Amino acid sequence: MKRLILPIFFFLFLQASAQDQKQVDSLRQVLKVHTADTTAVKALNDLGIQYESSSDSTSLYYYNSAIALAAKIGYRAGEGDATQSKAIAYFNIGQMDSSLVNYKKALAIFKEVNDTRGIAVCYSNLGIAYRQLGNWSEALNCLITALKYSEKINYTTLSGNCKLSIGNIYRQKNNLVLAEKYYSEALTEFNKSGNPTAKAMALNNLGLVYSDKKVHRKALEYFFMALRMRDSLALHRSVANSYDNIACEYNAMDDYQMSLQYHQKAIEIQQKINDKKGFATSLINISAVYTKQEKFAQAIANLEKAKVIAIEIQHKDMLKEIYLSLSENYAASTQYKTSLEYHKKYSDLKDSMLNENESMQIAQLQTEYETGKKDAEILLLNKNKEVQEADLKRKSVIIWAALIGILLLLFFAFYIYRGYRLKRNANEVISRQKQEVEKQKEIIEEKQKEITDSIQYAKRIQGALLASDAFLKKNLRDHFILYKPKDIVSGDFYWAAKTQEGRFLLATADCTGHGVPGAFMSLLGVNFLNEIITGKQIVQPHKILDQLRKHIIDALNPEGTETEGRDGMDGVLCSFDFVNMELQFAAANNPLWLMRDNEILEFAADKMPVGKYFEDQREFRLQTIALKKDDIVYTFTDGYADQFGGEKGKKFKYKSLQQLLISIHQLPMEEQRQRLDQAIESWKGNHEQIDDILIIGVKI
Repeated sequence: MKRLILPIFFFLFLQASAQDQKQVDSLRQVLKVHTADTTAVKALNDLGIQYESSSDSTSLYYYNSAIALAAKIGYRAGEGDATQSKAIAYFNIGQMDSSLVNYKKALAIFKEVNDTRGIAVCYSNLGIAYRQLGNWSEALNCLITALKYSEKINYTTLSGNCKLSIGNIYRQKNNLVLAEKYYSEALTEFNKSGNPTAKAMALNNLGLVYSDKKVHRKALEYFFMALRMRDSLALHRSVANSYDNIACEYNAMDDYQMSLQYHQKAIEIQQKINDKKGFATSLINISAVYTKQEKFAQAIANLEKAKVIAIEIQHKDMLKEIYLSLSENYAASTQYKTSLEYHKKYSDLKDSMLNENESMQIAQLQTEYETGKKDAEILLLNKNKEVQEADLKRKSVIIWAALIGILLLLFFAFYIYRGYRLKRNANEVISRQKQEVEKQKEIIEEKQKEITDSIQYAKRIQGALLASDAFLKKNLRDHFILYKPKDIVSGDFYWAAKTQEGRFLLATADCTGHGVPGAFMSLLGVNFLNEIITGKQIVQPHKILDQLRKHIIDALNPEGTETEGRDGMDGVLCSFDFVNMELQFAAANNPLWLMRDNEILEFAADKMPVGKYFEDQREFRLQTIALKKDDIVYTFTDGYADQFGGEKGKKFKYKSLQQLLISIHQLPMEEQRQRLDQAIESWKGNHEQIDDILIIGVKI
């Protein structure tokens, strides 16, 4: 965390090291001469800094003394500097515990005296504190504000640090394009300010971005640049960190010998400087190398050593990771009892940490509550309330009409079935009941016509609820939809909506069953999606799927056994941001394919449906992709790949679908749809279509 430097006070905010006894004695002499003026406040602040590395309680005593004295002398003639001294004391207390409250107190004072540098540094540290609490949106807001203030006064060191922290947040969100952008800009700032330590950090973080992108050689290039710079500055702890990063990259490249060699270099430094946390991290990384080689005994031995250190230094995050890795390695070694014990320890510690984090966030929220903070948001929601309610009411009317229609269809289906049974019996005694058979035939034909007409009407209702061509063309640059129901109505459906933030939502879904039962599920799905988006104002794809699953379970036998209540759907829900070229999505069982540079990149789905699921119930993941111009995003249901056909009556399969898309992806989107349609019809031949088919392509 960056220390605050205000030259007007000639303060030196020191790194965490043993206090300088001469400096301490000198400051105490100052306090004997100056007892109640600005000089005394400065001396108390400096004494707090001196004791930070050895005694938090002593530091806190001096900082609070500085605050009390500054408040006492206030704006007395010639003592105006006391106000800023008070702000620095609040800031330094915040440094000790990353507390939002003290940073905000310091910020308020710096704003009062119009100290731009102090304001900038406070916003920067608030951003870092919010990030540690997991509040990324507030962290970004504070860091961007700090960046504006620092650029205003040409404070290049802080500008670089802000951009580095912003890059870290985007990397955590898996937005590697923006992460790389801000890391590169940070590197430029550090070159201007001549800060080699920070420059090494920017180089290291650029290496991490390329590592995430799996561009291993480029990642190693940046890691080695950072290593050379850190080595020249004798930053031993950072040098060990660079060795570990290089080792992990070699492990990703399956060069296990080089990986272990560089991990050993890191360990030699960590043991020399007594860096227990770094040593334990290296042991965990070494165990990962052995696990990848299936040398489970060596992996377990290193994890056990790391466990002892993590317990000693009370590092819960690390200990949680170690427990999970031990569980996995013992399971791979067929030591299932020990594996289960460690998995229980992992689960217990995870739950404990979640509770602690929740308590911390509640405490922070209680102390930072500000009235009126959400006024603008509430006003915006009120303006749109009437429109949203009217739209929701219209869609509800359509849904209920569709549901009633389907119930009628089921009622007619019962009579059709009875009629067919009567017809079959009549054929057995045709010689004696010819007139009755003819009568039943007329009834059946009439009922068939009624059911067909009703299903056709249901098809029109279902079609009205699907995303319209006009709406899709208005919001998408170019696209196609191949939609081939097995029967008149379909269990597959596609749905789209526009959020207030300008993002475009597009769902590709496959409901349980096809025909009338599948259509019934699709109508429920569309209704629930409209309610979640319009009514509850939930717009994140993974949270939408979580809510949709809850609605489906509540509506369809929530108490069902493992053999019941399996109705639901598979699918992909995309959220496009065409301004920032970003795609966020969540996927249930069906993957998402991205065509880029003549090859298909596959993004795996969560292996669970949107519905009843009798294994571990977990939340859907949010995945993010940085888009490029001319990328093509393909989403689909399983009907195309599962279709039987060809000379041997086999399935078409996903691999064949990938090869087909690669061969046609440079064609116009409408022509791609035609080629896909022709290919599946040719493959199917005389075979019956076994399922609904839906493929959507969106060109960026």
